[in-house]
Amino acid sequence: MEAIVVERVDKVGIWDVPEPEAGEYDAKVRVVAASLCNSTDAKILHGEFAGPPPAILGHEAVGRVVEVGPKVRNYKVGDWAVRPRIGSVPELGLGAAFGSFVEYGLVTDRWAQAEDEGKGRPWHEQTTAGPEWDPMALVQTITLKETLSFLRNLGVAAGNSLLVFGTGPVGVSFALWGRHIGCDPVIVVGRHDDSCRRAADFGRATHTINNRKQKVPEAVRKIAPGGVTHAIEAIGDNAVLRDCIDSLAPDGHVGIYGVPPASQGRSPLMDDPRIATAGPCEAMANDEVLAAVSAGKIPAREFVTHEMDYAECARGFELLAARKAFKVGLWFER
Repeated sequence: MEAIVVERVDKVGIWDVPEPEAGEYDAKVRVVAASLCNSTDAKILHGEFAGPPPAILGHEAVGRVVEVGPKVRNYKVGDWAVRPRIGSVPELGLGAAFGSFVEYGLVTDRWAQAEDEGKGRPWHEQTTAGPEWDPMALVQTITLKETLSFLRNLGVAAGNSLLVFGTGPVGVSFALWGRHIGCDPVIVVGRHDDSCRRAADFGRATHTINNRKQKVPEAVRKIAPGGVTHAIEAIGDNAVLRDCIDSLAPDGHVGIYGVPPASQGRSPLMDDPRIATAGPCEAMANDEVLAAVSAGKIPAREFVTHEMDYAECARGFELLAARKAFKVGLWFER
């Protein structure tokens, strides 16, 4: 089968790799649709995240279950499965940078495995969905589940004020969920007027700030005089941490979602007590996200501005780098 591989820094290609074999708790999945992560996948391509190349790329993918192991009880043939993947391929010298951009991947029935081992039912990211789903919309629910569960774990609630640094798909997701939860104001910070407009129009942000034109803490306090209760660093850039902290209300917190490139190292600002420990748990938000998307409350499919065959992934990265695409969808099968 074929896989998308980061061959070396700044070079992506298509390799032939062995099809995975399903274990007793595994379901084998034919990948149908995927999308490039504007941040993580780009950092992996540029050698700024995860292990050294060559490595199989991708974590945003969905497909149909085509085979189940003998102890699988929560997947059945024909189900949509989220985040199928394979591991490293030592015989080819290949690592796995998450490993979802493959024609066939595996998901593991962790629920059945835990039950058989006498353990409680775990949260598990590789969830299923009903047959009516558009696979490209279903791919986008991966980010939507991460961002909603992150806000929930951070304690964001109706009536809070929310500041989001980042106008890409993740930042827009945080803005959408902030409004959905009932935050007011929801302020998004970006570096370009067009991306700020998208955050307002598509992301439903109540306010936007172009940090190339305005000092963020000052602009925030004109909107929320006492500061914001929560700030989200969704870019992965240590340079914005000072603005995050200086925009807070006295009892406010900063949630760190973005992962800075390896070249930045660890910022000493991470030791500030206002930096909150929170993380995503996709499975925790699964039902709520699928219901909101199905009801048309969250426009998942509209994130994707460009679609192409997976073999054209290099062009997808070029479009993202040139800011000509907001989100690139990859088709493995139509």
